[in-house]
Amino acid sequence: MNRAFLYSPTDAVIVPDSSTSRNIREAVDCAYDRTVIVSTPAMTGAGAIIGGKVITSLLLVAKFREVSIRMRQGKKMSAYVHRFDYDRNLAELLPFSLGSPGRNEMATTKEPRVGTGGGIGEPLIFVDVGNGVPSAKVAGMMYNSDLAEPFKNKWKLSSAGPRGIMGSGVWNTVGKFIGISL
Repeated sequence: MNRAFLYSPTDAVIVPDSSTSRNIREAVDCAYDRTVIVSTPAMTGAGAIIGGKVITSLLLVAKFREVSIRMRQGKKMSAYVHRFDYDRNLAELLPFSLGSPGRNEMATTKEPRVGTGGGIGEPLIFVDVGNGVPSAKVAGMMYNSDLAEPFKNKWKLSSAGPRGIMGSGVWNTVGKFIGISL
């Protein structure tokens, strides 16, 4: 059984300051630290660093075997599309520079905690990379559901989804990773 949730993105950018709660500041920092910009010859989107791996939308990388990724600090590198998960519409990327043992430049923060989506209207955080500069934005949870086997094949995902959001990680307001934006 697969889990799915629908969220509604907004254009509201989160700019933490001294009046922002510590949890929100940490959640936004985690979202930024765990986001990479993924560029293919056809489009640009995002990827999420989860457990030392870059996970993104299969629709973003489509038929390409090599993509470009850019880290938060600006470091740009090539990456292989290492594995595909067609059932969940996910792809795993392997940066070329991480092919040598002992190198893990992606682990910039502690491992993200995996959470579940909350109730309708619960605020979420996603990182939009559409203009080339990542910005943390607010989204709202629409619903959270388990997809039974007979229904998951009826879901039709569009490759014409929002540019810059596709492949982005989605986080709750305490920094728990919720899922990938397909």
